[in-house]
Amino acid sequence: MELLNTATGSGQDHGWIVYRTRLPLGGSHLSVSGIMRDRVQVFINGRHISTVYNNRALPFNLLANIPAFNKSTSADSVLELIVENMGRSSFGLLSNQRKGFQGSVSVDGKKVEANWEHFSIDFSMAFLTAVRQCRDWIPTVRPSASSQGQPTLFRGQFNVKQLKDTYIDMSEWTKGVVIINGFVLGRYWNIGPQQSLYVPSPILTHGVNEVLVFELERTLKAEVNFVSKPPR
Repeated sequence: MELLNTATGSGQDHGWIVYRTRLPLGGSHLSVSGIMRDRVQVFINGRHISTVYNNRALPFNLLANIPAFNKSTSADSVLELIVENMGRSSFGLLSNQRKGFQGSVSVDGKKVEANWEHFSIDFSMAFLTAVRQCRDWIPTVRPSASSQGQPTLFRGQFNVKQLKDTYIDMSEWTKGVVIINGFVLGRYWNIGPQQSLYVPSPILTHGVNEVLVFELERTLKAEVNFVSKPPR
């Protein structure tokens, strides 16, 4: 992650990276190994294959069967690794805290030599500006069944009549990050402890406000609730 050729030329120190490549036709067994920190979601042609949380920073080795539907097409399958940097230690041994994925991918024992594409999801000001100006949003009332398990960016609006500090309740969501009016509130995860986020009044405005939710896995209903106290 730190060696990624970003616009600033200084690499990426937080957020997510999407690694994308193509797999050869007719393969049956996928192997991904090397160094991965800290959490990866593996997809083939948009279908979720596996999620690994490498919380002990051990050598990473994933073995998986390639879905049969990929063998019946004439096109190469697309492999995507979505790797999350979940933070660095501020105590103890502080060296060697590189994030992202560095290793190899093989199919049926043969190393995949195809070129890789890298996409930075860092929620920087430039990234958020591009997202907020995008006109390709898909109107929806609730997430479709086909999108469950795939990282999805949701956008909504809410009205504010009186500016007060509040909390946003994310207990109906799984894992991700929340942004209000371009300000990154923080991350949430249903395993805890962060299932609600503090919303200070200075980031709100009278009238229409915007909320973005980057959900990594699934939510039964794409709704958020603002509450006066954090849920117990």
